[in-house]
Amino acid sequence: MDYFIALIVLFLLMGWYGFIPTLLIPILPVIILGTMLFATGLGCFLSSVYVKYRDVQFALPFFIQLAMFASPVIYPVSIIQEHLQWLLYMNPMTGFLDADRACTLGHVVFDWAGLFVAFGISIMVFIVGAIYLKKTEYYFADLI
Repeated sequence: MDYFIALIVLFLLMGWYGFIPTLLIPILPVIILGTMLFATGLGCFLSSVYVKYRDVQFALPFFIQLAMFASPVIYPVSIIQEHLQWLLYMNPMTGFLDADRACTLGHVVFDWAGLFVAFGISIMVFIVGAIYLKKTEYYFADLI
């Protein structure tokens, strides 16, 4: 919901300043769907681990903050050396953030390969997270 409100404000400001978004703007719902798949899969997996191992509550905020710094939110992918960029694309948020920038701002070249890699990893994370949650949910009543 927060993203949609920010997107409305972004489009209002684009209209105010006369900035015209690219023709790739209809791809934004697909990018949002991929991001939701990744977040749901990761949430299912981490919630199961959190219930099973209570000490995870102390390490999880550190890893979430580390993942935010590993995602190119405030820096572009282009500042990383070309031969190391594939490491950055192992984080699916890199492909989604890069595609989001290319759709809305247009000053970044749209990277279809990065978006497909992000979708592939997101689908795998979603499937693994859902399977792990399904396997461990029977023990939740005993552990809680």
